[in-house]
Amino acid sequence: MISSMNEVLGVFDLGIPIEHFLFVLLIIFVIFCACYIRNGQIYKGQLLMLLFVIYMYLLAGSTIVYRDSWYLSLNWVRRYEMLPFRSYYEAITKNQYILLLQCLLNVILFIPFGLLLNVILKPKSMVGIVIFAFLLSFVIEILQALTHRGLCEIDDIVHNTVGAWLGCLLFKKITILWK
Repeated sequence: MISSMNEVLGVFDLGIPIEHFLFVLLIIFVIFCACYIRNGQIYKGQLLMLLFVIYMYLLAGSTIVYRDSWYLSLNWVRRYEMLPFRSYYEAITKNQYILLLQCLLNVILFIPFGLLLNVILKPKSMVGIVIFAFLLSFVIEILQALTHRGLCEIDDIVHNTVGAWLGCLLFKKITILWK
């Protein structure tokens, strides 16, 4: 039996058990079908909201819910890094280039957030979405610190916010190309 999304995706370990992911997809599918049967047609807004719910589930699962608690391991010291851009410094000075990949993945993680919220909300300005991404990322980092899951660090907040901003820019470029 497949034990996590890592075995399905191969490269990115989201840590989400496949049965939980499939169960959430099943619930979303049932809700979607109920909306379709009631209204007799599929609405783009409903589909986008379902995509956003799936994205938020993956985000919560990969950042907090399905992460092992390091508190229960031998390393019981709180883990947080408040020095901005520490990842870049350590990657360059200590040849830990995996940190650069982690930075890139944190940016990529929030691109769908900026893109989907732009499509769903159709805001006049992307500032609100970027601020919301910053606040959501801040909450995730605080929850990681409180629940002892993951490393709470300023860099993640910066990278996630940049990712949402890039998602907003991607939306703008796509809408320009489609006109």
